[in-house]
Amino acid sequence: MEKLLRNKGTIAFFVLPALLIYVYVLPIPILKSIYYSFFEWNLVGTQLFIGLKNYADLFFHDDIFLLSLRNTLIFSLGCIVLQLPIAFLLANLLNGGIRGLHFFRNVYFFPVIISGHLGRPAVLICFSQRHWAA
Repeated sequence: MEKLLRNKGTIAFFVLPALLIYVYVLPIPILKSIYYSFFEWNLVGTQLFIGLKNYADLFFHDDIFLLSLRNTLIFSLGCIVLQLPIAFLLANLLNGGIRGLHFFRNVYFFPVIISGHLGRPAVLICFSQRHWAA
């Protein structure tokens, strides 16, 4: 394993495909969205350049956007302030030498396992031909 990690060609062989996919999938749609935001366009007709008018309408005339932005900030800050300290506390407790450590680790990880198993029937029903037949 150490020999493979020293070989730069092997590292590039494994990293390059993921890097290319990441570079293509993430920044290109973001940049295109920013580009299209400067135009008034319904995807069929011609594009009309309007500059920052969309952003001005969004920030100064759309109350729903401002409300949703405020709610998102409150939710994000609440998650950071409440969840991170609790997560660190639980991690320290479970990392220490407490009695019943394996039991608590299993109880804590149990929802991760169960959610996948509970989602499976829903997916099977959605893709089943029998349930969607007319």
